[in-house]
Amino acid sequence: MCAQAYLLKEEGSVFHAIQLLADYVARKPLCLRAMDNLAGLYESQRQLSNALLLADRAFSLTPSNSCRMISVSRIASKLHKKEKLFEIGLTYAARLSPTDPNWLFAISCYVEFVSNLYGQLTNIREKRELLTKLNHFCEIAFGQLNQSQKADLSALKQIMQCNLLLKESRPEEAHQKLLLSISLYYKNLLACPAIILRLAIPLMEFFGEFELQNSLQFILDYKQSEPEVEYIARCNNRGSGDGVSIEEFPFSIEAKLNYLVKQHSHSGVHETTATLKSLTQLALPPNWLVWVKDFSLGSHATQFPKPFNLDFV
Repeated sequence: MCAQAYLLKEEGSVFHAIQLLADYVARKPLCLRAMDNLAGLYESQRQLSNALLLADRAFSLTPSNSCRMISVSRIASKLHKKEKLFEIGLTYAARLSPTDPNWLFAISCYVEFVSNLYGQLTNIREKRELLTKLNHFCEIAFGQLNQSQKADLSALKQIMQCNLLLKESRPEEAHQKLLLSISLYYKNLLACPAIILRLAIPLMEFFGEFELQNSLQFILDYKQSEPEVEYIARCNNRGSGDGVSIEEFPFSIEAKLNYLVKQHSHSGVHETTATLKSLTQLALPPNWLVWVKDFSLGSHATQFPKPFNLDFV
C-alpha cells in the first residue's frame, strides 16, 4: 500500500496518495509505516494539523524511536506548539535508548527546533521558561546515557548554549561555550562525534578561529574516510592565522596569539598583560596552552604552533 502511494505521489497524484493511505490507516490503525508515510504526505502539502495528528500517534506507539521523534517535533515546531514540543521531548528523553546510534543526532534536531522557537520569543519570562524546560529535557536524557555518551551530550548542550547566547547578542560568552564544548575532546579529538564537528565548524569560522575550524574539518574528513592522500594534503595545508586580527575578531584565540607575536616583534611595545589574562580564562587547545604559558614566562617564539598535533595518519 505504501509503495502504491509512493508511485501515485511520483506521478503527481498526491491527493490520491493521501486518500489511499488515509483509507488504509482507518482500516489498519496500528500500521506504523502507513502512518509515517501519510504524515509525511500531509506535511508536504502543508496540512500540518493532520500531519501532527498522525506523527504524534506513531510516536506515542514507539516513544524511543529517534526518526519519529524528529518528525513529530519538526511538525509541532512548524505549528508553534511549544507545550506539545516540550511534551514530545520529555517523552523521548525518558525512554532514550543508549544503544540507538541516532540518539545524538535526534537530540540535536530537537534542540534546533526548540531554539528556533526561542528566537521568535520577545517576552523574557517565556524565554526563561523555555530554557528551563530545555535544560530539564537534557537532564532527563543525561540520566539514560553511559559515561562517554554523557560527554557527547554535554558538548552538544554547550553548543546549544553558544547559539542561544548569540541570539541574545552575547558573543563573548557564546565563544567561551563553543570552546568548552570542543575542550571535552582535546585529549582525543578523534572521539568527537561528527554531529558535534559539523555544528562547531561554522561557529569557529564565525568567531575567527580559522586554525581550529581547519583542525575540526580535518578530523571530520578523516572520520568520513577520504583517501589517505587527502588527509595528508589537508594536514599540511590547514591554513595560517597571519591575517586574523583582534579588530575584526575580538574574541578569537588565534587573533590574540597573533597580537602577542606582533607586539613582541615591535621593539619597545609590550602591551600584552590584558591579552594574556583573557587567554588564561579560555579553554585553550593543548599546543596553544603550552605556548601561552611559555610566552608568559618570557619565552617569546616568533610564531605560534598549530592547536593540535594531527600527525596520526
